[in-house]
Amino acid sequence: MNLKYLCSALIILAGYTAGAQKAEQIYSHAQVVKPNEFYMQQIALWKKELDKDKTNANAWLNYYRANRYAHITSGQDSMYARNRFERMQGVVAEIEKNIPGTYEMHFVKWANGYNDWKYLPDLKKAYALDSTRTETYDGFINLYEVNRDTKKRDEFLKKWYASGKISPGLLNYNYNVLQSLAPNAILITAGDNDTYFAWMLQAVQGIRKDVTIVNVGLASMKEYSERLSKELGVALPNTDDRTYEQYVAALYKALVKNKAGRTVYAGLTVDEAYLKPVAENLYLVGLAYEYNTQKMDNIALLKKNLEQVYALDYIDRSFAPDPYATVVDHANSNYIVPMLTLYNHYKLSGEAEKARHWKEEVQYIAATCGKQEELKDYFKE
Repeated sequence: MNLKYLCSALIILAGYTAGAQKAEQIYSHAQVVKPNEFYMQQIALWKKELDKDKTNANAWLNYYRANRYAHITSGQDSMYARNRFERMQGVVAEIEKNIPGTYEMHFVKWANGYNDWKYLPDLKKAYALDSTRTETYDGFINLYEVNRDTKKRDEFLKKWYASGKISPGLLNYNYNVLQSLAPNAILITAGDNDTYFAWMLQAVQGIRKDVTIVNVGLASMKEYSERLSKELGVALPNTDDRTYEQYVAALYKALVKNKAGRTVYAGLTVDEAYLKPVAENLYLVGLAYEYNTQKMDNIALLKKNLEQVYALDYIDRSFAPDPYATVVDHANSNYIVPMLTLYNHYKLSGEAEKARHWKEEVQYIAATCGKQEELKDYFKE
């Protein structure tokens, strides 16, 4: 089954006001996404702050982030393009010159290396200087996951959870992803928010600890790939002579051959383009695609997951502020395709009340992710 994501490349740009002249705190892209114009403007504004005081560590951190995310949102960069980090070396050198030995300097050196373990001493020094700043935690989580030291990995996941600097919405979303899966499943994930929060649910709440989560970015690292290969009884691919799209498809095909015959899924957060080579064997079961070479009744699974298993109240009933609010809206856009599938099913089977229910759910979510116009024609009678 090859379904199109209606909101797969959505970036929520709420909160940006063109022409703002105030230097603003720059948050991680995993938490808040802004347009390129915002980051370009912030580069200049934070540079003014640095011209006043070159020892302002917070200004340097924000200046670095504004430059980094300006590259990412420029349309000329790839998440895995090493040249981005090379281009940023000039900024890092300036930081090292002006605020040596600070938390911000060590953190930036680590962050700019993108999991290059030669910068691990900087991550450790940053953590030693301030262990309460959660932005270092994902580095340790990655380190211990790559080493398959899940006990230490989970210590940092629990520490992050206890800090309160987490997203209730993303925990809810990932709860529903995990509940989409068969026992002892393998789940392929693509980024931060579909990986760390799923691991957090497993570590803190004990939810679906039977599921093995394989992040495609980490899986491309040689040492991690080798450990997973032995653990799962498969020959995982390397990235040599492959595009990223080819690598993800090869990873999926390899994981399906795991020695235990465990069912393999890809979360809807994995870009559709990466799944095209295996699309004919993918079945939508909720917030994940199940790989199956045999024809299966995915409608029955969709009904079960969306109508009986998923916790959906959080979508329109949030009782606490969420620091990841716009990113949660982005994630929730992934409900549109499974809900539309149920809407079409009930419409064709003459169950008007159920069709109306899913139509209203889709329209509500579309309103939060800016897709009302795209769906207006879809629902024309």
